[in-house]
Amino acid sequence: MIKNKNIPQVRFNGFDGEWKTNKVDNICLISTGKSNTQDRVADGLYPFYVRSPIVEMSKRYLFEEEAVLTVGDGVGTGKVHHYVNGKYDLHQRVYRMFNFNKVLGKFFYYYFTQNFYSRVMSMTAKSSVDSVRMEMIADMSIVYPSIEEQKHIALSLDQLDQLITQKQKKHTKLLHLKKAMLHKMFPQNGATTPEIRFKGFEGEWEEKSFKDNLISIQTGTNLLGSVANNGTPLLKMGNIQRGFFSIEKIEYLNTKNTIEKENIAFYGDFFFNPTWKL
Repeated sequence: MIKNKNIPQVRFNGFDGEWKTNKVDNICLISTGKSNTQDRVADGLYPFYVRSPIVEMSKRYLFEEEAVLTVGDGVGTGKVHHYVNGKYDLHQRVYRMFNFNKVLGKFFYYYFTQNFYSRVMSMTAKSSVDSVRMEMIADMSIVYPSIEEQKHIALSLDQLDQLITQKQKKHTKLLHLKKAMLHKMFPQNGATTPEIRFKGFEGEWEEKSFKDNLISIQTGTNLLGSVANNGTPLLKMGNIQRGFFSIEKIEYLNTKNTIEKENIAFYGDFFFNPTWKL
């Protein structure tokens, strides 16, 4: 939004003017479910929304409607949200927002998921939230344009979600393929040849220990003197992932520090995080 005005920075052609502001309890009804965790069943007919990102199943449904859901307590407090349109069962500590007026349910879902957690955190002095109170939802302000512009926004974000889901499914399939190929392209259970190999290659593989094939094996050193934004990048266990380095939370060493050669990473080095779970 542009400062001091309810106008977004990016907008579809044909729409202008400021968005309206209202409180959530003026644009929908709010309540919770009635079911308990033990009501979930593996062979249920209806989705059962509990205090988790995982959607369970139930043999009954409490509601048949369009609604936006958010967990009332637990690990996902303020972060776990669902959009539902149909029959569903609901845990007693999950809030439902339904019977929308002035806004479309899907538009509300996207706005709420984008803004609710920051509101929750602003209303608590702790770094985590134990539970959501009704007023956290009811008194939350929401800005919205005309219904027609809401339709364009919701449709655009729906299409992006569908594309993300497709890419995630493809990514999962490729991971499974890679795992299968790793198993078949390396000798298994004492064998000296792999199950499959590229054309033009034959014969048995040689077996050597790491100490016969590596120059050296060593661990890093507990280096101190990290700074916030610049210097020499410091790789920690959390930065070493399977097949790549994560630099989302990188620390740096002050350039004034003397770094021994054995603590410098070079091209071709192999890194292993001993905390990985196989």
